[in-house]
Amino acid sequence: MRSLILKNLQGKKILLLFVVTMSVYLVMIFITIPWLVTYSKGLSTLDMLPTGYDHKYALSLFQALGEEGRDYYLSRQLPLDFFYPGLFAVTYALLFAYLLRKLDKQDSKWFVIAYLPILSGVADYLENIGIINMLLTFPDISATVIELTNYCSIVKSFSTSIYFVALLVLLGIFGYSKLTRRATQNPRVPGTEPKLRV
Repeated sequence: MRSLILKNLQGKKILLLFVVTMSVYLVMIFITIPWLVTYSKGLSTLDMLPTGYDHKYALSLFQALGEEGRDYYLSRQLPLDFFYPGLFAVTYALLFAYLLRKLDKQDSKWFVIAYLPILSGVADYLENIGIINMLLTFPDISATVIELTNYCSIVKSFSTSIYFVALLVLLGIFGYSKLTRRATQNPRVPGTEPKLRV
């Protein structure tokens, strides 16, 4: 896995993946998920509950969605959400590894963070499979399916949160490194500062 990531650290490729990933994400955030919240009369969808949910909430959500809302979940939101986890996993794993390479730290322990988007993506796919099962079996939803799907949702949220905290730290280090490198390459020689005209 590590060697596969390191072989694909081209800036243009990562930028293209980022644009596609964000495009799918924005469609879900601004179009499909708001539509689902409208159908559910304000209840959040299961994949938007980072701290998890229980059997009662899942039943309440699918009941509130109604037949039309549940069909929209299956036919609109979930197809998009089957593209997104894979895109997220690949894009953000490559982005973190790319920044590490720019800092010449690709062999450091920090590289393990690049695997978190992959873990998040796998958990997201399992979460989606669980949600599909719930939608297809409603109202006779298995408590075990809800419990396992809830676990996947929490793993997804937890791994994603850790990743983005680490990414922000790495971006800060990368920015500081760029600034100090620029200052080192262009040192100011005393007496060469431009004089102000009065």
